[in-house]
Amino acid sequence: MITRQTRLAARLCILDKGYAMDSNGWDEYKRLVLNELERCSDRLDDIDKRLSNIEVTFAKLQTRLYTGAVLITFVITTVINFMDDIMSLG
Repeated sequence: MITRQTRLAARLCILDKGYAMDSNGWDEYKRLVLNELERCSDRLDDIDKRLSNIEVTFAKLQTRLYTGAVLITFVITTVINFMDDIMSLG
């Protein structure tokens, strides 16, 4: 699996090709690009964590909903069967 650091390094290697490192401010530009990529990477990591938490919460809510639906179905079925039994006696 390709990590974010690997992608950042690959991008910098692509940026380095064909440019003079000591002239025309390329070092400064490269540093700025790297800082921006790191910032974006950190932000994506934060978003990934938040999304994971949302997915877990959603799964818990789904489980509670299904459990509640099963219990309500059981209660309604029991009441209907009880009423049917009472009707058949009378």
